[in-house]
Amino acid sequence: MRQGLYALGSNGHGQLGNGHMDDTAEVHPVVGPQGPITERPTALEFGGTHSIILLQSDPEAYYVTGSNDMGQFGDTQTRRCQEFIRMATPGHIWKRAVAGWTFSLLVDEQDHIYSCGHSNFGGLGRGQGTPTSRKLGRIEGLPDKRIAAISCCLEHVVVLYDDGEVWGWGGARKGQLGLLNGPVRCLWTPQKLNLGEWAPDTPTDVHCGREFTLVSSRVTGHFTVLGTDKHGLQTLSCDRDAYDQLHAKHLSAGYSSVGTTWTSIHFLLPNARILSLGSNRNCQHAPREFNCEATPEEGDRKILQMVPGSEHVVIEVEAGSTKQTLAWGWAEHGNCGIVDHTTENMSIEEPNEILESDTGSRVTLYAGTASTWLHSC
Repeated sequence: MRQGLYALGSNGHGQLGNGHMDDTAEVHPVVGPQGPITERPTALEFGGTHSIILLQSDPEAYYVTGSNDMGQFGDTQTRRCQEFIRMATPGHIWKRAVAGWTFSLLVDEQDHIYSCGHSNFGGLGRGQGTPTSRKLGRIEGLPDKRIAAISCCLEHVVVLYDDGEVWGWGGARKGQLGLLNGPVRCLWTPQKLNLGEWAPDTPTDVHCGREFTLVSSRVTGHFTVLGTDKHGLQTLSCDRDAYDQLHAKHLSAGYSSVGTTWTSIHFLLPNARILSLGSNRNCQHAPREFNCEATPEEGDRKILQMVPGSEHVVIEVEAGSTKQTLAWGWAEHGNCGIVDHTTENMSIEEPNEILESDTGSRVTLYAGTASTWLHSC
């Protein structure tokens, strides 16, 4: 495989940026204004039907593809595209990006956050009078501090600052923005979040699921979950006996990485196995070979990296003299590669191979809304 960015999966609006609008179960090159994109993105983020790329070689611009029906591209008349287009922003150097269902957020080198697009639940963070904006606008009212992490899913946004404070806005009806003063449908502007008494002292990560927020510490392995208990996630973080047992068994040494699907949480542990929590309706939980609850067997492959998408999980493993990119979970749009069979709800339980590469190659994985992306060099 040549050096470059590749994608597969859901593509009904051109959000894979590969020159067409058909779902695909095979890897295809991702194309920008100058042809196939060969540079590894500094950020690659996904909305419902649009995608955003940041490139180190072009810091005063961002790149978008897919649907712009709700203004999620920003200031352009383009309504839809099948390849990434360049959005020039002279004077703004971007270092982070995230995306909601129909909106986009960009973070500049001063840690100011800008938004565009549409959200009926305050996802733009610019007040009740601005549910829609086809131009990037700065979100006011945030602290003047360094951002350690930012996450977004569908309609809510959460920001972690380097001093441990967590702020958020957007959809709040399910409690995903923490303890507020009474039932609140949404926050139209940013607010410091009350994480509750069991929040980790020194959080390092925030991740948004569809109706929940995970705040966690990579060093200590402690975490808390805000929001709906539909899949048992909030109960787990509040039931201290169950939580303490789980932490002692799997997370006392911290974790290597963490991510969320819409309805589940996945920790990659120091022993290169995965702790999966929450819903398993779409087979999101790690299969036996990679699950920390299972007894290791001879021949088990070692996980090198893990990224959850909307309802699927993608990993890279070491397999003897080669590396393999594997996926499992919801596979309806081809995002888990070419599969022989699925469950009734179009999911796969066992890891499916998307790509095999030699051990000298470097592959970086990304997972989006029913899509899988990889950069090879």
